[in-house]
Amino acid sequence: MTARETYPLPAEEERELIRSTVISEAVLLGIGIVFAVMMSCLDGGPRHAFLELGVLRDLAAVCKPHWIMAVLPAVMLAVLYLIDTWAMQHNGEYVEAAIRERQGMTGELPRLSMVAIVPCMAVGAIAEELVFRYGILGILVILVGYVVPGPVAASVAVFVSAIMFWYMHARNRDPWNTAVVLINAILWGSVYVFTGSLLSCIVAQAVYNIGELAFERVKMTSEPDYFRGRVPVREALDMQKNRR
Repeated sequence: MTARETYPLPAEEERELIRSTVISEAVLLGIGIVFAVMMSCLDGGPRHAFLELGVLRDLAAVCKPHWIMAVLPAVMLAVLYLIDTWAMQHNGEYVEAAIRERQGMTGELPRLSMVAIVPCMAVGAIAEELVFRYGILGILVILVGYVVPGPVAASVAVFVSAIMFWYMHARNRDPWNTAVVLINAILWGSVYVFTGSLLSCIVAQAVYNIGELAFERVKMTSEPDYFRGRVPVREALDMQKNRR
């Protein structure tokens, strides 16, 4: 049996989960576009650079491919697998944190169809990299560079943007998940600084996120009691109801 067959999601919940994911990604993408305009202005472009397609030219320049995009996702997923496998067997705190996440919306996402997961994770990666690596990291490099030398400014910018990335992912506040999220963010930031390829970061994060959900789907069918109790089936619907 597949994960969707073992732990089915109600159709209404699945639609709401996809809807809420798309809305949050659209908002983040809009913020990313604002940051892109700011970057063009800080780089010396005219304030009306957006109308002259200067922003698009700047984005095209950082969307060049790089060989690391073929290696980085595999390395990151291998590290995630090794850490998760070891910690689930030897660290009680990690197990408790994992079970808490599984019993929330994080436990519902892997049960979406892959037809929904792949585009959602791809768009999410574009939005997050546009905001955190191209926008926040890029702006910090420019601003901090006015005070300290370039390499120091880049290091500070990578670390600060990684902290902000972790803070946005509020569910990852336990020590183990904090370490994983921070390492990923620092790695993506470092790749962007050294290669100048935002596309590499987008591909790395998209493949990593899809691989992480696929890994959870496998565990849903291989572990006798994946959720260890309550199986989440109305998280997105309940959040929508509370907002109303």
